[in-house]
Amino acid sequence: MIFRHSVLSAAHCLSTSNFFVSVGHGSDDNKAVDCPPSHQKKHPSYSSIYLSNDIAVLNIEKKIKFSVNVFPAALPSRMPVNNRPSTVCGWGSTSYPSLNYPTEMQCADNQILDATNCIQYYGTQIKPGMVCATSITYEQDACIGDSGGPLFDWFSYVIDSHGCVHEEVVGIVSWGNGCGTAPGVYTDVFFFKDWIKRTAQECLFCEGIQSREDGKCIVDEENS
Repeated sequence: MIFRHSVLSAAHCLSTSNFFVSVGHGSDDNKAVDCPPSHQKKHPSYSSIYLSNDIAVLNIEKKIKFSVNVFPAALPSRMPVNNRPSTVCGWGSTSYPSLNYPTEMQCADNQILDATNCIQYYGTQIKPGMVCATSITYEQDACIGDSGGPLFDWFSYVIDSHGCVHEEVVGIVSWGNGCGTAPGVYTDVFFFKDWIKRTAQECLFCEGIQSREDGKCIVDEENS
């Protein structure tokens, strides 16, 4: 989540319209809610063949109420820094090639590889707008089911007046060569920062997909 009404994901995750934006999972599942997106927009230059421009903005019809468990990540203030400590989180498989999905959100610590260093592993498969993350043994990696999830920079964050730490989301889980065998490839959020802001704002005024009942959705009554 990046704004009260918008979340980021990978464009390749939007192959179905039967999904919800889940808010609050991983902290206190008793307070977690599912909200149907009212509009989804993939990057216009997204390629399902090369997974380039693999980013999408989902707009939620009603603004989410922030709390100690639910608050947005920060958009990055600069390009990804090579060898910077980072963390990827999600509900993807913890094993590969046999798949084993956890019941709680998992996080793995790794290091950012900028595009120049990422090309050393993947060559021409790395396109503009991609960034990698890896660990010494490659084991600290995203896997199947983590797509669309965040890669955070350890040392880039904003602390608000309530003491909530808004970490910068520098990457979105996109693709890789298996799991835990090579660097993971992420969409570079900074590269698309202007498009993200513009699209999130546009989604407030565009016609969306048919919205379902969202009685479970936490709504900020003061700003809805």
